[in-house]
Amino acid sequence: MATFPIIVLVSEDMKSVNGLPPDLLEKIQSLPEGLLPKLEEFVRSLKRQRGKRRPVKLAGLLRGYAMSAEEVSDARREMWGRFGEREL
Repeated sequence: MATFPIIVLVSEDMKSVNGLPPDLLEKIQSLPEGLLPKLEEFVRSLKRQRGKRRPVKLAGLLRGYAMSAEEVSDARREMWGRFGEREL
């Protein structure tokens, strides 16, 4: 069985190790060794899911609301009225 060096990164304030809060690190360390591969696979699946975002469908969101063309125009003017005036 090959061994690899372990690199431990401790935050300057000594409140986290490798970016993990101490309480989470303790929970991970208390897991039975047989569960560590499952934990690793779970973390990988979370990373894969982070990149996958489904679009939200807004069709019918305002169904039942009666808005006149004037109300829509007023809302647009209010939203876009000062667009571009502010310096970034």
